[in-house]
Amino acid sequence: MQLATDTQSKLICAVHISQHPTDHHELPPTMNKAVENLPTKPHKVSADTIYKQESTLQYLEKEGYDGIISDQGQNRINQGKIPDNLFHKDNFTYNFDKDTFSISLWRNIKS
Repeated sequence: MQLATDTQSKLICAVHISQHPTDHHELPPTMNKAVENLPTKPHKVSADTIYKQESTLQYLEKEGYDGIISDQGQNRINQGKIPDNLFHKDNFTYNFDKDTFSISLWRNIKS
């Protein structure tokens, strides 16, 4: 079950239920239901890390939403669980335009 809520009023704008075993691709149908129920189309969408899929990002761009979705690396930084391994995937950033990865050394600087 997925819920869409309005951040100002805190009201539930939509409920989406599916038989899919994971939530990965459930943001678009949930947002579509929310748009049907709202008087105006939202400008920003905030969601959990699980929704950060290429198809979801394409949907958000196509529909004109500003997506606010953290990645797993950002979650680990916020939780203070940064991997010590310099070559861990969290230390790399993917550049979609160049189809390349670069290392993010700032994550490994300890104070």
